[in-house]
Amino acid sequence: SCPKCRSSLRYRGQSEVLVELFGKSNDKCLADLAVQTEFSRLSIYEPGLSGPFRVYMDSLPAYQNSFFWDTVEPGDKKDGVRCENLEKLTFADDSIDLMISSDILEHVRRPMDAFSDIYRVLKPGGWHVFSIPVQLPMRTISNYRVDTTTDEDILIDEAHYHGDGIGGRSLVYVDYGADLVGQLLSIGYSVYLHKPSDDNPEAQRLLTFATRKK
Repeated sequence: SCPKCRSSLRYRGQSEVLVELFGKSNDKCLADLAVQTEFSRLSIYEPGLSGPFRVYMDSLPAYQNSFFWDTVEPGDKKDGVRCENLEKLTFADDSIDLMISSDILEHVRRPMDAFSDIYRVLKPGGWHVFSIPVQLPMRTISNYRVDTTTDEDILIDEAHYHGDGIGGRSLVYVDYGADLVGQLLSIGYSVYLHKPSDDNPEAQRLLTFATRKK
């Protein structure tokens, strides 16, 4: 973990990508990027309620986050937080400059529907920077742990959960493999894979994904 902000290696990898994509030559970290005028004007969407990025982005005028409650209508708010289902976002077409998601897309029932709808809401040239719990070398084929062909979840593998950021837990629907890259390309994205600059062997096994709407 970072000794200052306690962020994990995966968050730090995402930060490096954000600075690389949007920073100027003198921007060294996310704190520098967040006070840059051009960056502050971007429409930024980050699903989820936890993580270190909000410390730097909460004050940006066009930053918004969300959570998914199955008891709240998508687009409505609960306790001041917008409810969104990533498979069917309520944002308008071509409305988001940057989306950031951190270890969320393994918890989406039909993740390729989510990647397709994210593509819809991104502006042309917009980016989705995301982490998922993968390590190099990646498995060749993604493992779908749950059958979601009907409205009922039918377990294929033993149920596996991660924390949901608000004290609960979220079911893992898929263990992603290298075939994800081809699936993203078929949607229309350009795909960039980034390894952290930290030369620790554990860091070098991690990947940050950055996908761009053409």
